[in-house]
Amino acid sequence: MVAVPQGAGPLGARWSCRAGSGHRPGGGGARRRRGSRTVTIRPYGRDVLSLAGELTGAYGEVFTAPPWEDRDAAETRTAFRERLESDARRPGFRAVLALSEDGEVDGFATGWTTLAPFRTGRRCPAAGPGC
Repeated sequence: MVAVPQGAGPLGARWSCRAGSGHRPGGGGARRRRGSRTVTIRPYGRDVLSLAGELTGAYGEVFTAPPWEDRDAAETRTAFRERLESDARRPGFRAVLALSEDGEVDGFATGWTTLAPFRTGRRCPAAGPGC
């Protein structure tokens, strides 16, 4: 399993990745060769909510495993599902799924367009002043 922490940057991007999940969404999207395996990248808009259960399960699997094992699995899944449903209503919302050769979800990212003017004072404290 690969776990990439979720974070919201200037474009509000979020990324979660895990090993196959059993979901086999429809075809389409770009195909990328990764070593000996092919990954299909498929874009979605608000229609990604039709896969909300699958993405919620994937997110919960990743973000309750080390180093996040102290998180409550049910609370983590509930919070993600609520964020996904809210984020999908944002202007410019997009989602991208990475699908394995057999069509299972390996990972996903969501994001949206930040409207101008960009809010000030919204940054990760670790970025330091002036960012």
